[in-house]
Amino acid sequence: MVEYCTLEDVRRALDIRTTQQDDWIASLIMQARDTIDRYVGYSFQDFPDDVRWFSGRGRDILITGYIRQIKQVIEVGYNPALGTFAAGERDITYDCMLWPEDEIPAFGIARVSGEPFREGRRNYRVVGHFGFSTVPETIRRACTRLVTHWVKMRDTAYSDTVSEQGSIRQKYTKEMPPDVIELLNLYRWKGFHA
Repeated sequence: MVEYCTLEDVRRALDIRTTQQDDWIASLIMQARDTIDRYVGYSFQDFPDDVRWFSGRGRDILITGYIRQIKQVIEVGYNPALGTFAAGERDITYDCMLWPEDEIPAFGIARVSGEPFREGRRNYRVVGHFGFSTVPETIRRACTRLVTHWVKMRDTAYSDTVSEQGSIRQKYTKEMPPDVIELLNLYRWKGFHA
């Protein structure tokens, strides 16, 4: 599994010079990666030669999520009355290109011929290279910041303080910090509707 930040990144950010908390911080790094994946709606890992199924919507773009290379696109017939796949498959790889074509990784496939992707349920099988070749620097920064936030939550001086009728009570921020959310929103999965 790809780590979105390293133990050294977090230790530098927190100015920690001992190794006493390394195991705990390493577990927080894995949790932060999962939290980031859930928030943005996909993973930043590299998936070469992955097979994924997509449903056509009768539109000219098949949204696939981040894809770097198309190896094969098969159009599969699906019979909704029977709930089965038809025997006929059609290789349409020659008619497919990454979309938008000036962005790598792209996030969809377009037909060169301009034909739409037929409506259906899981009727396109795509073999390709999905994901990112490297974790983007902004995601590394967001992961490091999120882990440091969690580590600092153990320190009472880091918590938000709220004055309440002359007494002071500690209030810990349970949400992701706003700067992390701002970085993640740059990559958050967005739906496209015609």
